[in-house]
Amino acid sequence: MKVILFVASLCLIGSAATAQSASTTATSVPVHYTHSELTSLIKNAKTPADYSALRDYYGHVAELDRAKAAQEKQEWDLRKADPPRKFPSPVDSARNLYDSYVYEANAAAAKADHYGQLAKSSTTPEVRN
Repeated sequence: MKVILFVASLCLIGSAATAQSASTTATSVPVHYTHSELTSLIKNAKTPADYSALRDYYGHVAELDRAKAAQEKQEWDLRKADPPRKFPSPVDSARNLYDSYVYEANAAAAKADHYGQLAKSSTTPEVRN
């Protein structure tokens, strides 16, 4: 009997935690696309909603990469204090990761800007002469 109550309480706690995380996740994190879904969305994007979805996705990717870069910058600063003992040193690895995350964040931000411009331009009516 105690085992059944214990399992029931775990299920209740788990469902409450899942409901809370789903409600906060739905508002703050955009949909994650697989590689094939993303390429299909890029190829078939024609409406402002499609371009806005791409803009939001790449904007979120840029935010994540900038957060990773900030973490790696802290790691890089910590490792600079220690003298290098081997090549490549941990300082070099941290710097390379930081540079990579910054590059990826800038690329994603550029894509977000591009799709944002496409979303704006596709909402305005075309003027033909």
